[in-house]
Amino acid sequence: MLKITFAKIKNVAILTCACRLVAGTVSRLADVVRAQMHMGLIVLDLAEVTTVDASGLGGLVSLHKSCRAAGSRLKLLNLRPQVEELLKLTNLDSLLEVCTLREILDLFCTASQSGSPLRSKHAFVPA
Repeated sequence: MLKITFAKIKNVAILTCACRLVAGTVSRLADVVRAQMHMGLIVLDLAEVTTVDASGLGGLVSLHKSCRAAGSRLKLLNLRPQVEELLKLTNLDSLLEVCTLREILDLFCTASQSGSPLRSKHAFVPA
C-alpha cells in the first residue's frame, strides 16, 4: 500500500512516502504530487521507500519535468543508500535535486521564526 503523509510550510509541500516506488504506485504518487504543484517547492521524503524500479525512476523524472512546467521545483530527501546508488548509476543524480538536511532545517527555522504554522495531513492511497 502507498501511504503518503504531507505537511505544508509556507509555499513548500513535504510529502513523506512509505511504499515501493514501482509500476503500481507511481501513478498514484504522481496524482498526489500534481495536486500540490501550485506550491513553489515539493519535497519528496523517500526515507520509507523500500524499492525503486525502472517505472519508479521514470515516474520521478516525469514528476520533475511536470513540476518545472508548472513553475515549481521537486526535490528528493532522505534517500536510502540503494536508491542513491541507483540514481548515480543511471546518471539521474545530475537531473533530480536532492534536498539536504540543512535546507530542511532552515525551512523549519524560518517557519518557526515567522510564526508560520506547520499544517499536516495524512493521505492513504491504496496500492
